[in-house]
Amino acid sequence: MSTSEGFVPFTGVVAVDGPSGSGKSTVSRRLAAALGARYLDTGAMYRAVTLAVLRAGVDPSDTDGVLSVLYGVDLQMGTDPAQPGVRLNGESVDRQIRTEQVTGAVSAVSSVPGVRTVMIAQQRAIAATGGIVIEGRDITTVVAPDADVRVLLTASAAARAARRGGETGTNARRAAARDASPRDELDSRTSSFLSAADEGVLVLDSNRAGHRRGRRPVGACRPCGGVRPGVQVKVEAEGAGLEHPRFVAAVRTVGRRALLPGYLRLRVAGDENVPAEGGLLLAANHTSFLDGPVLFGVSPRPVTFLIKAEMFDGVIGWALRQLGQVPVKRGTPDRTALLTALNALHSGQVVGIFPEGSRGRQGGGFAEFERGIAWLALRSGAPVVPVAIAGAEQAWPRDAKLPKPRRPVTVYFGAPLRPVDAPAAATRKRVAAVSDTIRQALIEHLERAQEIQGQ
Repeated sequence: MSTSEGFVPFTGVVAVDGPSGSGKSTVSRRLAAALGARYLDTGAMYRAVTLAVLRAGVDPSDTDGVLSVLYGVDLQMGTDPAQPGVRLNGESVDRQIRTEQVTGAVSAVSSVPGVRTVMIAQQRAIAATGGIVIEGRDITTVVAPDADVRVLLTASAAARAARRGGETGTNARRAAARDASPRDELDSRTSSFLSAADEGVLVLDSNRAGHRRGRRPVGACRPCGGVRPGVQVKVEAEGAGLEHPRFVAAVRTVGRRALLPGYLRLRVAGDENVPAEGGLLLAANHTSFLDGPVLFGVSPRPVTFLIKAEMFDGVIGWALRQLGQVPVKRGTPDRTALLTALNALHSGQVVGIFPEGSRGRQGGGFAEFERGIAWLALRSGAPVVPVAIAGAEQAWPRDAKLPKPRRPVTVYFGAPLRPVDAPAAATRKRVAAVSDTIRQALIEHLERAQEIQGQ
């Protein structure tokens, strides 16, 4: 993993509010791309639920019927600003949710109190993970009132109608202009975005230059809310999240019970040091191609590794993606990989990193040590378990095409390091100090693993 010294990717929250057709989506997606952040279109969430209601033949004004549909849908929201896809019950519905029928019914569906309650709870949970630009209605005042930056984007009624017409088809332009005011009135009954200017946000007119600020200062983002029962919203991150848990479990079971013990003389020590739950970082030395497969198999918990992007090609690349692994571009700060890993840690997953960055450096002596893991430890507050692997270099030498059978390999899990008790700022000084602490622990644990190896 490679990060340049002093680089700090965006991990906060930008909340963008505004009426329909004000340009929220365009502005938010461009901003997310520029920041290297994720992007969430909350309006698309309501539209997808509306599509499900219409497909079920339920009247949007039927509260019980709408809620019955809501609790039965499987909604997946992509957060890549370049391709923020929406999947409803496994089907891509990006085009279907932008039809005139959905546009005409979405306000009625979203005005059902239960719908908004479920959606807001899910949106708050997503916002709490950070590293995201989230746009829609209620964002600056209800979903993320303490976001790092809160924006109210406005535009004239004519400009908004033109945009809405362009989105749904030129034939809908006149209808959009005619319905803009009634729709805003209906939405305002259950949405507080129209009063956002009085709540101290940054107010921007998408048709004019300049801006004005509200009265209150923008505060720092704090985790907001939790997930309430209801529709399950799955936030997609590149490679993270162990998308196929059964496949992961099957591969790990076969590896740890049959393949690895059958091929190697494998010894595992200290695995009781791995916490049973919560976000966790595994920092391991790296001298052989065996390191990743061995650690993936013997770790007490499934691991999402950050792996060089060159490996994500062909059959191997397909397998790595199915196993939830994350590609990392070496030689340049990879914001996507860092934020994906941070999101996984916030979700209580285990992230594995080889801080040496490349196998075989100084025989595992850690002469070069990447600082990305220290940044993740500080920003997530997750503990770090140093993992020393001894014998892998001899079992699969650099010049060998295949590993040598029945060679001894020892994996030693050290006691968890806790650089911070809670998420903290990753200043250059702190990152350097935590990096050195992890490096020293790995050196000591490697000596211990070598001792076990020789017994």
